Amino acid sequence: MYDTVRINIKYRLKDIREFSISKVYSGVLGEIFLAFSVLSLSFLIISMTIILFLCFSEPYLLLAVFPTYIFILLSICAIEFLPLLIVYSIRKNSFIKSKALQGMNCLDFSRENYKIYSAEGMSNLSWEEVYKIEELRLFFILYLSPLKMTIIPKRCFESQEQIERLKDILKFSMPRNKLKLKKYKFKKFSPDYGEVEFKNESATVEESNETNTDENPELTLEFVPEKRDLLVTNLTMLYTKPVGIIITLIGLLLIISRVKSFEISVSSLAAIFCGIGFVFLIPIRIIIDTSRGYNNDPLLQKTLKFKIYKDYYIIDHPSGMSRTEFVNLVKVDETRSAILLFVTTQIFHIIPKRIFEGKEEDLFKLKEILSKYCKKKS
Repeated sequence: MYDTVRINIKYRLKDIREFSISKVYSGVLGEIFLAFSVLSLSFLIISMTIILFLCFSEPYLLLAVFPTYIFILLSICAIEFLPLLIVYSIRKNSFIKSKALQGMNCLDFSRENYKIYSAEGMSNLSWEEVYKIEELRLFFILYLSPLKMTIIPKRCFESQEQIERLKDILKFSMPRNKLKLKKYKFKKFSPDYGEVEFKNESATVEESNETNTDENPELTLEFVPEKRDLLVTNLTMLYTKPVGIIITLIGLLLIISRVKSFEISVSSLAAIFCGIGFVFLIPIRIIIDTSRGYNNDPLLQKTLKFKIYKDYYIIDHPSGMSRTEFVNLVKVDETRSAILLFVTTQIFHIIPKRIFEGKEEDLFKLKEILSKYCKKKS
């Protein structure tokens, strides 16, 4: 058995598209649903063609049947492809706007741990900190929690033999109940080769981190993230975004309009239940997912140290160190409870305001640094 496997990953837009398709239609149920939808669409298109041919001489009959077929066809297309379009558009937008996702990442897997090197820093994680690993036809997904994952495209390997070597390491290092490995065979390999070799890349990162630690930071913030910080932040983001506000208003409108009419019928009850779903389903899902993510991610429950400099910040965490330039951030948001530094449109570093109790001058200084950064970006 080989002791290590090393690969380079530079994500491409094609990876984002293929991963979105793989996740939306993953599993047996996803494949059955996709097959059923394709067969339904094929049947509708063929039958509609036959009806057009048979009813060509009777336009009134054609006008009666044709709109119904079009409605059914569009409904099936919406049910089948709308989730994929939404997921892909979100991930594509995040990829295009984030420099962090477009850089080179170097992964080093061994029996004891795995390391991730990038331009921002290095993470050293033990296999005990991994929530689970799932294999798809084109990807491996390494979960640190139900919501935090590392995507590993199979094209980045050099051969099927290297993939099998990684599987051997995973089987040796992790309990069987955390592994969802398959017997897929992959052929279309396209490894990423950066301008700097793997070892030189990692050495450059470590050397850069050592150099940065000699400079005195403007601020040093040390705290343990709490579940409440994540819950309040995620719910605040839901109710401050247009989509969240519109969905909630639609739900309230459905409930109020039906309750005011005092009409007891199937349609009224259906509208009320739909309204309740619009109002409460998303926040309940956010609460459940956030709680699961926090409870199953040991790294989130450990002390973080933020070192804030004039043009960048460093996060010193138990698994390693990462550096982020302010100019590479997608945006900076402030809520009543936290400062949010968005590395991508979906991933952010959170600095809770509770840590500034009795240290209001530090909060003012942080805002001053960030305001200068925002002015530079604009």
